[in-house]
Amino acid sequence: FGPEYALLQHWSKDGDMIALRAILIDSAADEQPHALYTAMHVIDATDYSNIGPCFDVPGYRGVHGGAWRWSNSVNDEMVCLKVLDSSYSEPRLDIFTPTTRTWSVLKDFSATYEHQYAGFKYTGEATQSRDGRYWALCMQKTGGQWYIVIWDRTLDVVTREWAVSSDVTSHNISFGVSPLGTYMWT
Repeated sequence: FGPEYALLQHWSKDGDMIALRAILIDSAADEQPHALYTAMHVIDATDYSNIGPCFDVPGYRGVHGGAWRWSNSVNDEMVCLKVLDSSYSEPRLDIFTPTTRTWSVLKDFSATYEHQYAGFKYTGEATQSRDGRYWALCMQKTGGQWYIVIWDRTLDVVTREWAVSSDVTSHNISFGVSPLGTYMWT
């Protein structure tokens, strides 16, 4: 087992669960060459028992790379993108509950946005505020314009929206929200 990506938060909100990537090793002690040969697991941080694999519920297309975050507001909750391919995801956030291995929809943005950038995995540590209320996301409206938006989870509204001048899929921009949710950074 090992970390997925250095900038991801591997500990749950209360620190009693850890998300780790299990890497298959072949008989020559070589790591398998592709992320598809690995699986995320949640480990109980008190006794290090394996709670179970993440994101493997039948009928769910999966979570791309580091396109997930532990919730900062609910302990047994991982917030994920439902990925369409390596660059795009549906414009929604889903919740994976590790202890029950169940999925639910947190927020569907499809009434306003067409795609969400799967670069969620590249955005660094500050994609949500410390209390889990504010989320920085990058989404595309019909017609092709990309926006960085700040979504308020408590009020369920987009509080700010900034047009992005470049193609986010080719420039791999970084952005996030400050710990208190009062500022956005790029």
